[in-house]
Amino acid sequence: MDGQSEKLKGFSSVLQVNGNQIQVPDLIDEEGNVAFAQFEAIQGSPNGQHFSIEINQMDEDAAVSFGVSQLPELRDESDDEDDEDTGTSSSSKKRRETDGLGYFSDTGRIVSCLRTGNSYHRGKYKKGSSIGVQGDYITDKKSVILFFRDGKPIHRQWVSLPPADLFPTLNVWWGTTELTFQRTSPLQLEQTNLSCWLTDETMVVTDDRLELNGDVEMAPSTTVAPHPLNDDYFEIKIERAGQLSSGSIPVVIGLTSAEVRSHTIPGTVMESLGYHGDEGKVYHEDSEKTHNLGDNCKCVTGDTMGCGVFYFEVKDPRHGQKVAVYFTKNGKHVFHKTVNQPNGGFYPTVTIKHAGDIVSVNMTAARPSMDFETWKKEFSKGGGAFSDLPKFTMPDQGKTQNLEDDDLEGITVQEYRFAEEIGGMKTNGTVTPSQQLKKPRMIQCTNTLNRVMPDFTVAISDLGYDSSVCVGITRSSQTVGTLPGHLSETVGYDCQGRIFQGARHKTAYMDVEEYGKGDTVGCHLEYSGDVHILSFTKNGRLMGRGQVSNSNKNDLMPSIGFKYMPSTVRPKWPHKPAQPLTFEQGDLDSWIKTHRLSVSGNVITVRKKARKTEPQMFTAPHPLTKDRSYFALKVLARKSQKKGPTIGISNISHVSSRSSNYRDIRFYSHHNDIITKGLSKKPTKEHLDVPAGLTNDTVGCGVVFAESDQPDDRAKQFVIVVLHSQWYRGVTSDPRATGRRLLSGGHLANLW
Repeated sequence: MDGQSEKLKGFSSVLQVNGNQIQVPDLIDEEGNVAFAQFEAIQGSPNGQHFSIEINQMDEDAAVSFGVSQLPELRDESDDEDDEDTGTSSSSKKRRETDGLGYFSDTGRIVSCLRTGNSYHRGKYKKGSSIGVQGDYITDKKSVILFFRDGKPIHRQWVSLPPADLFPTLNVWWGTTELTFQRTSPLQLEQTNLSCWLTDETMVVTDDRLELNGDVEMAPSTTVAPHPLNDDYFEIKIERAGQLSSGSIPVVIGLTSAEVRSHTIPGTVMESLGYHGDEGKVYHEDSEKTHNLGDNCKCVTGDTMGCGVFYFEVKDPRHGQKVAVYFTKNGKHVFHKTVNQPNGGFYPTVTIKHAGDIVSVNMTAARPSMDFETWKKEFSKGGGAFSDLPKFTMPDQGKTQNLEDDDLEGITVQEYRFAEEIGGMKTNGTVTPSQQLKKPRMIQCTNTLNRVMPDFTVAISDLGYDSSVCVGITRSSQTVGTLPGHLSETVGYDCQGRIFQGARHKTAYMDVEEYGKGDTVGCHLEYSGDVHILSFTKNGRLMGRGQVSNSNKNDLMPSIGFKYMPSTVRPKWPHKPAQPLTFEQGDLDSWIKTHRLSVSGNVITVRKKARKTEPQMFTAPHPLTKDRSYFALKVLARKSQKKGPTIGISNISHVSSRSSNYRDIRFYSHHNDIITKGLSKKPTKEHLDVPAGLTNDTVGCGVVFAESDQPDDRAKQFVIVVLHSQWYRGVTSDPRATGRRLLSGGHLANLW
């Protein structure tokens, strides 16, 4: 090693390190298909360091993660998914014992390696990007880490690691990749320079001004200062109201802790306070813990809002202690309260709720004249609290606080039934919740899907990082305090790329493509015997299906569910399509696939990084019929001798694996097992004593319709399933045979 390579703590032997250059070959033969490099530990300010990588070259299928960790491994949530092939689950795998943070190029998420589910979307990155990390606040047991992209701070988060274990860590999957790493002094972030604040892509910064960009009716965006407020004060001035604002302006000034989401409104989450100018209220840690300051404290264009912190004892912006937080309007004190300053400090925070609204930020504003000495004396007398401070209005503690669904009848206006927080249809044809939603809420159209009007589409006008939308079908008697697909006999397709089938359980959804701003989600009704099948599309492409039982009530109601920060959607309620949806069986682009598969012509490839995670599914758009009763695949390449393609038939494209109607027969080519699921409580397994499938082998699967007098291929009936390869072919006339090279489908309908 030479040059800066000497500053590496360790790295995979397959890496080529020359000075500060790292070359990563194709990692096809490496265990886990991953290579790592770790740097010397980060040190705290003022002698800290900034570590960064610049991606000079990266193959399309390669993936990079950069962050901090004690261990050389950075992993995301997908690494803990169940392995359907082996039957092992994440609960039986060895758990990681130390924390870490990684920023993943392929998902755009910053993920805690220890706390599953704790991830934040900060945007994907690729060739030409620069990713950096440095310590923001370091203590003996845990630290705040700042992430940078292309020199701009994008994320701040706690990690439970002592200073000695804060190793900047690089992971690369597959390859080929070329990177440059640098170690420099910490990047200096000026509190008065708004371009140094943590913002998302919807906030436009011009000198000392902030403006929410876009044309959505309600899309809050929050910007947070790079440093805590140090016994000081700052102000914002409402410069202009956008077209969507009238009367009081929906702007919030306040304080938040070191770890806050980009759409989080001050005062609505733990360790935060916020003065809401449109309501004339102060919120503290909860949307229900408020103090109403009165109409005189509502703010309009031209008003100035201020926020400050006063220290009673130790003037330390990082130290956890009792402090007084106060708010002003046009320089006049309107509210103050004693609160616990969190470890790491209180960061100045500004939220704009409406597009077109503009505020200016003044971080050097003079502290207003107030009797701080009297506050200090009162604090000492009261044993750490002001005796005369107003109390916050607390929620009714007698009410049951459900974690998810609420039993809500909702409000009915014309042909719509909706939760109060949704607010119904707007005059411009959109739907936007009126506030942040901690629990799911829904709008339902009482005009049902039917044979004449089988289609329902939703255009996504705006969808923030911390927003959630779910499109689907619910029933007439169900609550509007839920999401489509979360209750029995409903289906839903959410923006995270999950199609739910009557439950929130992990095994009750299909993993497909995510959708977002600019996409159009469709739902199409098909009839098949005694069931209704709902096909979901994204921009006209088939994503997946769900099933609900037939109902004489004619109550298949199009529904849209929302959660977290408000989004804006434009639905086209039940209608007859201009032309019928058609999906060609012979066109692989029309097949349903999980998002980690790629298709080129008639070749299906598992994306490289996905090969270390859960199996991927590829399903035809239509069931097998008498005219098309057989299909086959040829293995062009196998990257692992332990894994291989699986072929079979299933109705899982529209039926949950938890359903009693679930049927699935598969041939595992790499270990020659035939597994049947759904015909009994436990899967049955039959092992074939023939050579395992190899590269260039062909395996096939077909169906023989045993009931020749049944004219409807999709009706419930007995069928014979035939599997074959070069080494084996199974045929029998007995559809209930169990000891031979054939499996019966039993009463199977709609086998894909």
